[in-house]
Amino acid sequence: MANKNKKLTLYVDEEVIRQAKEHARRSGTSVSDMVEKYLSEKTGIANRDEMTDDSIPAEFAEFYGVVRVPDDFNEKKTLRDHRLDRHR
Repeated sequence: MANKNKKLTLYVDEEVIRQAKEHARRSGTSVSDMVEKYLSEKTGIANRDEMTDDSIPAEFAEFYGVVRVPDDFNEKKTLRDHRLDRHR
């Protein structure tokens, strides 16, 4: 991810802040890094940045990570089922 940091003001419960700082200290990171990682994962940015599959055309890469599928999603079975349904 490009380093384009910008200040963001959040209003958070004091106890949550205290625990977040303690967790960050124990983890060797910062609260800012924790928030950035969380927001990146929730918005799909983390997935797009980690994408290395060259088979996806660049014009579609921005959509990578937008749709979430279950961990147990079986792409081959789904495609096979779709093809069978289409030809019935």
